[in-house]
Amino acid sequence: MGVDRTGSPGELLRAFRERALLTQEELAARSGVSVGTIAGLEAGRTRRPRSTSVRLLADALNLDPADRAALVAAIQAAPARDEPVRDEPRRPVPAQLPADPPDFTGRADYAKWLDEASKPVVVLAGPPGVGKTALAVHWGHRVRDRFPDGQLYVDLRGFSAGPPLPPVAVLAGFLTALGAPGPSAPTELEQAAATYRSLLADRRMLIVLDNAADVAQVRPLLPGTDSCLVLVTSRDRLAGLVASPGADWLQLDVLPAPDSYTLLARALGEQRVAAEPAAVAELAELCGYLPLALRVAAANLATRPHQPVAELVARLRERNRLGELTVPGDPQSAVAGAFGLSYDRLPDPARQMFRLLGLVPGPDVTVPAAAALAGVDHSHAAHQLAVLTAAHLLDEPVAGRFTSHDLLRQYAVDRSRQELAEPERAAARRRLLDWYVQRAETATATLYPEMLRLPGASDPAGEDPAQLLAWLDAEHANLLAVIRDAAEPGSGPVAWRLAHSLRGYWWRTGRLVDWQAAATAAVTAAGDDPIGQAAAQLGLAAVHHRLGDQPRAIEHYSAAAELARQAGWLAGESSARGNRALCHWQTGRLDQAAADLAEALALAERCGWREHQAVTANNLGMVNHELGRLAEARACYEQSLAVHRELDPAGGNDPSPLNNLGLVARDLGQLEQARAHLTEALARCRELGNRTDEATTLDSLAAVHLDAGRVPEARAAAEASVRLAEQIEDPPAQAAARARLGSVYQQLGESDRALAEYRWALELAEQVGGRSTELKALLGLASAQLDPRRPDPGQLDPGRRAEICGQLRRALAIAEGHGFRLREGQALTVAAEVQLGLGDDQAATEYAARALDRHRQTGARLFEARTLAVLGQLAERAGDRAAAREHWRQAQALFAEIGAPAAELIAPLAG
Repeated sequence: MGVDRTGSPGELLRAFRERALLTQEELAARSGVSVGTIAGLEAGRTRRPRSTSVRLLADALNLDPADRAALVAAIQAAPARDEPVRDEPRRPVPAQLPADPPDFTGRADYAKWLDEASKPVVVLAGPPGVGKTALAVHWGHRVRDRFPDGQLYVDLRGFSAGPPLPPVAVLAGFLTALGAPGPSAPTELEQAAATYRSLLADRRMLIVLDNAADVAQVRPLLPGTDSCLVLVTSRDRLAGLVASPGADWLQLDVLPAPDSYTLLARALGEQRVAAEPAAVAELAELCGYLPLALRVAAANLATRPHQPVAELVARLRERNRLGELTVPGDPQSAVAGAFGLSYDRLPDPARQMFRLLGLVPGPDVTVPAAAALAGVDHSHAAHQLAVLTAAHLLDEPVAGRFTSHDLLRQYAVDRSRQELAEPERAAARRRLLDWYVQRAETATATLYPEMLRLPGASDPAGEDPAQLLAWLDAEHANLLAVIRDAAEPGSGPVAWRLAHSLRGYWWRTGRLVDWQAAATAAVTAAGDDPIGQAAAQLGLAAVHHRLGDQPRAIEHYSAAAELARQAGWLAGESSARGNRALCHWQTGRLDQAAADLAEALALAERCGWREHQAVTANNLGMVNHELGRLAEARACYEQSLAVHRELDPAGGNDPSPLNNLGLVARDLGQLEQARAHLTEALARCRELGNRTDEATTLDSLAAVHLDAGRVPEARAAAEASVRLAEQIEDPPAQAAARARLGSVYQQLGESDRALAEYRWALELAEQVGGRSTELKALLGLASAQLDPRRPDPGQLDPGRRAEICGQLRRALAIAEGHGFRLREGQALTVAAEVQLGLGDDQAATEYAARALDRHRQTGARLFEARTLAVLGQLAERAGDRAAAREHWRQAQALFAEIGAPAAELIAPLAG
């Protein structure tokens, strides 16, 4: 059906609608444009609708380009809606907006968002005192030219001391402002709303509905046309309004720190602010950057022009901040009063939940934690948290995690103290703390089954390890807060039980500062409980162990062992002795380490602690490894791995036996097997989030890559090990990784960088008592000074030669003095290589002979091959060509079997 495109806008729209066989109501439903706007257009009352409405109508009618252009042209040709109509009485133009706040600050991004809002209703939501009204009024003044028919404003008193304004009372005032005759104005809500919509049908107005209580209060005040913009402010989210009929929604947050500073500067004067910039910045922080709190603080200071800002800051810091943030004689300005108006409107169950949240020690809370706190089921807790969030007394910045502004948190604390009896507070707090202990024990028992558990600790619940690790990460700040809160006298075992359960998590993730604070609090909390004190001493010992302070670690492990023995806690004593053995091992006291490990293993067997048997077997393997008993070491590692896999068929939770199997395979000259073990260990570390063992395994992989001639891969692994060791603040691992990186640079011929890394490694190793790494760094320093790219080593000055020889002697003394038989053989080989480079063939021969004997005792085939290569060079120098070729032949065969690149270099000599 054709349409005459020469008619008025209303005629065209009606023709297009009738052609589409749509009623006005059907077109409204399809387009989203109100029936009132469509009726006003067709009747000629609305002459120039918003361009958004025209586009929506054209889309809903499926107009082709020609019809769309005709409709737009007709609308543009129509007289402006604010142009007087002949014989039409002049209508009032209300201007009801309050005065523009003179010191309005910031909010440029929010104003821009309002400028670009596409829907005819906008909800500005946010907590009490955040500045919703100020923004609405300020923006309304800024854009008043967009609304030539005026502005309506009402304070709906949704969160005021008195009752909220009923919609019919608001409509009565609006109708009068719009020119409706007072005596004939309807008094029934539906009639008043209909008249209100009729009067607004062809007007362009801004309507500010401030401080709305709920959707029911707002809905009758919405015009039936989208030519008007309605701006609603509320402490409630008004979710029903956003959903239907459709509104844009903007969450207002506190001011950024710079804008808070600017607001105070405008209120107090630039000179006063410039005199105390640090105090003003802290004042803004103590006010939580909340505009109401900032204005109250500024008002108090403005009436006391000679009072230092720092004096008010001190009062806010030391006293109840909410009590200080009030203007004398004006209770309505008090921050606590603003919060109270929102609190008083809550239903009883939500008020109870808000009060209880004042007992939460951490920065946020989840539904399960809130359920435990309140002693209710999850659905009830979730509903109350949703009510509090809708009222903006809580925020949900991350799905499922609820928090609040600092001042609101303090308000909850105050309400809790004022309105909950002490027995009720104590019972709720106990429920929450016990829940955290139970959840942490369950999670860590699953993730770290090899770690010591306390008597009566919660068992694993068969949950997904990845989810449990994510829970520990997300709850870490809350768990620390619980430990601090429960460390008070009389709080029971919560603090030390929780700190003990998290040892495995902290050991793996390297959060040492937090761990040390928690372990110290646990000692205080344990009081005279022998098992509590034993557990707390174990925690402190482990922290010092990870920090590289072995003497203090040994002291605390010894105390823990004795306390556990007195309490008859066999598992605790076994753990303390086994860990003390590691400290002895790291400081080179292998005999003491072996004795402690033997006793720890026996205790673990007596109490049936299979997980600890696996760990202790692994550690005993490490001691055997250092003693040069490589076959025994491998047997221990395999035993440990077998028990781990028995306990966890998926692969075992501890990557350490795999890493150690890789190291012993390397020392035995089985490089590909070593690589396979270490690659599997690295994948396991990353799967478990075990950053400590990941750094160690990367270092081991770098060594294997270097031995196999894969220098780029060695460099990447060594650099990654250094970075990770620094991130987790693990000095022993940093020392080992830097020594390894030095060997990589040395292989690349970058002697200066190699020397720098060796020196750094030596300094760290000396600080933490890491004798094994100290030995490696000393050997590296000695050998790196004889780089073949440097001038003839024989031309070294006497002082340098003496320094090199001194480094060799120190390394050998460490190896011999601490029973490092494997390291001793390696040190002897390096000493032989260095003396060969220095031209001292006699010393080189003596060192090489001793080294060869040691390697054949331990089975260290790679170093045996290197030693044979040195003996070949020495025989060649002595003129014994046959002996030289025999040494080189044996060396070449070993290098080739191992897969070391030296096999190709030495082959011509062996032939």
